[in-house]
Amino acid sequence: MEKDGDLDTFLQGFEKACRQYQLPIDQWARYLTPGLRGKALEVFASLPREQDGDYEAVKQALIKKYQLTPEVYRKKFRTLQRGPQDTYRDVVDGLRTNFEQWIQGLSATTFEQLKDLMVKDQFLHLCPTEVRQFVMDREPPDANKAAQIADTYEANRRPEVRKPVVASWKGGKPSTTIPAPASRPSGGLFPIAKALPASDARRCYSCNQTGHLSATCPEKQRKNPPSKAPGPNASVLLMGGPVGRACENFQSVRVGDTLTVGLKDTGAERTLIRPELVSPEALIPEKTLTVTGIGGVRCPLPMARVFIDWGAGSGVKEVGVSKNLPANVLLGTDLGRMFAYYVPDTPPRSDTVGSSSTLVAPH
Repeated sequence: MEKDGDLDTFLQGFEKACRQYQLPIDQWARYLTPGLRGKALEVFASLPREQDGDYEAVKQALIKKYQLTPEVYRKKFRTLQRGPQDTYRDVVDGLRTNFEQWIQGLSATTFEQLKDLMVKDQFLHLCPTEVRQFVMDREPPDANKAAQIADTYEANRRPEVRKPVVASWKGGKPSTTIPAPASRPSGGLFPIAKALPASDARRCYSCNQTGHLSATCPEKQRKNPPSKAPGPNASVLLMGGPVGRACENFQSVRVGDTLTVGLKDTGAERTLIRPELVSPEALIPEKTLTVTGIGGVRCPLPMARVFIDWGAGSGVKEVGVSKNLPANVLLGTDLGRMFAYYVPDTPPRSDTVGSSSTLVAPH
């Protein structure tokens, strides 16, 4: 064995040579140890004396030191490529060897165990990256346990939805209080309208009545009731073009493991993300989101299932994927209340959001 050689290949060749010469397995350790070099020799030297002649004990110690786990063999099995000098028979032999090492490391010896192993592996392949890593870190013994862990992960990251407290029909006071809404920054794009005093004599432009303005006209609200929550194919208002200096609508967003900048858009009913932030595994096959842009132009967008953290909540969300966005993430009203906003150190360019930004405290 070379000092920095491939231990897996060395052990496979050694065991094959022992079988060719019909050596009893209780003598294998005697012929193995003189051929070890570097780190492998250090592992053998650290073993207890009673294990010097136990080949399986020596082999397991070497595998543990070199981290030849079942996951390593699974990746080798899934990613094996044919080399320039390899025949197709070499490829088959390599696949067979990696597969056998994979199932042996997991002690899958029966047909039912092998079937569950393949189902669990395909299930993890379908999961988003962050869910797959979370499940694999907990080493589930079977596919059902893997699904249970994945459901727990998603449930724990689902944003909390609080329903408003309404007084009972008897007129009693509610048992809990509703927290006051967070104040919005001054100078925003959408300033909050102040309530008019009771003695205000200005008239409403819509109904010609006094005591309120057109923005809060009851007659207008009755004729134009609020629309229902958007479904998977709901239309949304897609912003386009440069965002200029509307920096108060920027806020930090984490998509998977990537921290980026999102743009709040109260006119968008669904959240959209640029394709470079979405892995191919996260795309939802044969599922699209219909987008209505300015001017009434409608176009379908692919959809993806990604983990997103927008400050006020986090979880796995179904979002639209589009490259025609003024920011990496367009935050829609499907996420609810925003948590903070970004103030870039330099004005953002028309083609991208400034990379140097400062996170403002919650407001």
